[in-house]
Amino acid sequence: MMWRGALAGAVAAWVPLGAIGLVGTQGLTAQALPAYNSPVHVLPARPAAAPSVDIVDVGAPVLGKDATLTLTATVTNSTTETRHLNSVSLYIQRYVPSSRSAVLSFMRAEPAGLALYDTLTPDADIAPGTSTRVTFSVPRERIPAEWGPRGVQVSAVVDGETATDRSFIVTAPGDDAAPAPISAIVPVTRSLSDVSSTPALEEQVYASLTAPSASPQPPTAAPAPTSSPAGTPTPSTPAGAAAPSPAGPSGTSTAGSSAAPNATSAADPAASAAPAAPAASSGASSPAAPSAPHKAPTASAPSSPSGSAAGAGQLPHRLQTLEYFAHPGVSAAVDPLLIAGDPERAALQTFASAAGTSVFFGLGADVDAAALTHAGRADKLALARQDAVQAAQTSGFSARSDIALTALGVDRATARALRDAGAAALITTDVDAAHSSWLSPSGRVNIPLAADGSDTCSLSEARGDAEDSGAASAAGAAGANEAAVDTDEAAALRADGVLSALVQGYLPSSDEANVLASGGGEGLPEAAGSRLSAIDARQTALALSAATYRELPAAPRAQVVLVDRPESGALARAGALPDRDIGAALGALTSAPWLAPTAAGDLLDAPAAGCAQLPEERALPGEISAAMLARGDAHVTTISTTAALTPAPASITGPVTHHAAQLAGVVLRDHHAQREELSAQLTQLAEEMAGAVTVQPSSTINIISENADLPVHVHNSLPVPVGAVVELRAEDFRIVPSDPVAATIPPATSVTVAVPVQASGSGNVTVTAAVTDPVGTAIGAVQDINVRVRAGWETTGTYIIGALLGVLLLGGIARSLRSGRRSGGVDPEKHLHNLREASAAEEAGPRAVDKLREEHEIP
Repeated sequence: MMWRGALAGAVAAWVPLGAIGLVGTQGLTAQALPAYNSPVHVLPARPAAAPSVDIVDVGAPVLGKDATLTLTATVTNSTTETRHLNSVSLYIQRYVPSSRSAVLSFMRAEPAGLALYDTLTPDADIAPGTSTRVTFSVPRERIPAEWGPRGVQVSAVVDGETATDRSFIVTAPGDDAAPAPISAIVPVTRSLSDVSSTPALEEQVYASLTAPSASPQPPTAAPAPTSSPAGTPTPSTPAGAAAPSPAGPSGTSTAGSSAAPNATSAADPAASAAPAAPAASSGASSPAAPSAPHKAPTASAPSSPSGSAAGAGQLPHRLQTLEYFAHPGVSAAVDPLLIAGDPERAALQTFASAAGTSVFFGLGADVDAAALTHAGRADKLALARQDAVQAAQTSGFSARSDIALTALGVDRATARALRDAGAAALITTDVDAAHSSWLSPSGRVNIPLAADGSDTCSLSEARGDAEDSGAASAAGAAGANEAAVDTDEAAALRADGVLSALVQGYLPSSDEANVLASGGGEGLPEAAGSRLSAIDARQTALALSAATYRELPAAPRAQVVLVDRPESGALARAGALPDRDIGAALGALTSAPWLAPTAAGDLLDAPAAGCAQLPEERALPGEISAAMLARGDAHVTTISTTAALTPAPASITGPVTHHAAQLAGVVLRDHHAQREELSAQLTQLAEEMAGAVTVQPSSTINIISENADLPVHVHNSLPVPVGAVVELRAEDFRIVPSDPVAATIPPATSVTVAVPVQASGSGNVTVTAAVTDPVGTAIGAVQDINVRVRAGWETTGTYIIGALLGVLLLGGIARSLRSGRRSGGVDPEKHLHNLREASAAEEAGPRAVDKLREEHEIP
């Protein structure tokens, strides 16, 4: 609603009086010719509490030649007393606005030449807090034949006070109008609410670790590293263990789908040229579709184990509402890391399958390319670009990955870094890209990137707006279809900032509109515009688009609309309309008869119509610092090192690398407290992971042999088993540890690992024990173990005992020799006699034997 206030009593009475000569006494259905001689009206400010009028409907967005304008307004009594509605009048501009600024001026309540078309006299009372509805019908033939936008004003007189609202109607052109291309880009990225509602990083990681698919089986103990001649550990890679570097995005598509009509070509010209860098994040699985935001998409495959949402109600906001933007000519610029599972893929697939829509994947985590460039971290741009490449390859539908959606404040240095990372084209706005044309610039431009400040670029065809070409205007004016030899430039779409703001329900102030009209990269002044209702936003956007086309109808220029990132308010600074209303406005624009909906990729493939200039370098407040990026990298390395010991490292590195990438996201540029909170979560998890597998303190250990097993107590606090390597180091020659020992440590358990050592000499030695990954990188803090070495005591003791036994043996032998024989010799004949007696006694019986025993005293 555009409230324009209450006029003084005399002026309020004058409006209907001026109409009497035309409408007579025809009452509510008065039919009259327009009052072309009615004076110009200025809309004053609105009191805090007064009756108001709102234009709520104008019928079709564009009025055809045989149509009837049906305009509906509501008069609301917001006071606490019953008010009397005297009359309601409809005014229409006499002439089509001559410029874009005239369109905006009309909606800012500036003077306008209006003609009275109709006055209704309801003569009704309106109770407090209620409203009444009035409808005007004006045949098309009563409106001047010239096509284009015309402002409309409804004035309601309530108890002598006049309430006024303004909007636009747009009459359709003839069939001979050559349509101009229009492309709309809708960022599908995380909003601040999405980021804030995401579980804490520690919760994400432990939920991922304990998920059924996270640990399919205990890990096999990693083979211990062996020492090279130089003493450097040379491990073999254990089965199931990953390198400590961040895991890349993963995900495969099990089924493809046919490309949507007019969708961007699936042949990604930059995919094969993408930097061969590891992916920055995990979780960029294949995309697929929305259907309706009010209904959860149905996935045909089981959801991935990445913790994706179970239904549409848990999807990121822009994915829930993406169906509202499914109009021809609308392209979704998708954060590849936003597509975490089947519900997200289903939402994107539905949009991509709509006629005339297209999808391209931007930088992973929607990182702030300017901030990374200014921090000297172009390597992170390459990783973020790799996320886009992989997402496009596994999406299952036609999608590009070589288009970079920049944020406000892009400069040449950033554009060059994006080009070096593999981005073939940019999407920016006229807030940053300057032009030299007195006309509204085309949305398809080339941007010079030379570091020496050269402002020339190649133009492939003659244009009617040669002034927009800057230093290249001479070539354009000559009409030569020549390609420039210098290719140090980037293809770009330059969004119309004013049109983009109107679509989202924001009417820029005069100062804001002037900055947008001239560009130059100085940024926007302080917000001073006003909000528009959904109907006013749609109609004013159509009016501005028609006025832009009418500036140069012989050479239609491409129009580009860029919707703000969710909740960012970059262009819709006072707060955007709901996505449903923004989508409706985009649908009206792309279906306007003077426009031809064109996918962003197709428009980029068309020849440029002009040059746009970016400042060489401009740092903006809120950019992430190089120090915070370095801390984040160190934390990711620490966590990844521990993750390499688990059965499924990606269950840890996936959420962690995604979280770390979000620190540089555009969404946090203006929200420093939230960025610090995310950074603190990463720091906390790194500290926990560094101490997750540790060597526990031990009492002094005695070693009395030259070869022994030193017991090392290792604790695993993770909820999954780990395959770790225990390594001993000693600077004292009296202890020489053997090769490191690999061991499997159950979850939340301590085990004792025996590590062989060689000892020599005697003394007290301090041995350093550490848990390492298979590569030899220490995990957590090392632990000192005190060892008391008495390596010769065992040998000496053995010698002493052996000597004593020998002495005893020799003494016994000597004693036996000295004592001699214990009995005399036996006469052989006597012995034979005794044998014969014994034999005879045995034959005689037991009595004879007993008698023989008594005789010889045998017991």
